[in-house]
Amino acid sequence: KDMAEVGAVVLTSNGHENKEYNIVGNKAWSYTEIAELLTEITGKTIRYVSPSIEEFINTLTAVGVPEEYAGFFAAFAKSIEAGEFEDTSSDFERLVGRKPAQLPDFLRTVYA
Repeated sequence: KDMAEVGAVVLTSNGHENKEYNIVGNKAWSYTEIAELLTEITGKTIRYVSPSIEEFINTLTAVGVPEEYAGFFAAFAKSIEAGEFEDTSSDFERLVGRKPAQLPDFLRTVYA
């Protein structure tokens, strides 16, 4: 909903030509933190385990993912591990006039 709302604002109002917005959350969450939230919400122990790249690729290809895609996904996972996607921004709040939905609330809606 949030992405649609910010998209609608940008597409239906003036002043956004040739501008770039970073529409991400206002907090970067680790997979470990997400697992902890899911444990709290579901009452089941959820833990995040980060496999080696080799194990990750082998697991993906074993279930039918083409090797070139598995390599792409592995590179993406390495980028996440290196913190390349930990951006935060207030662009959403500035454009829409409210804070974006928060991850814990979303997870409670989906998993509670």
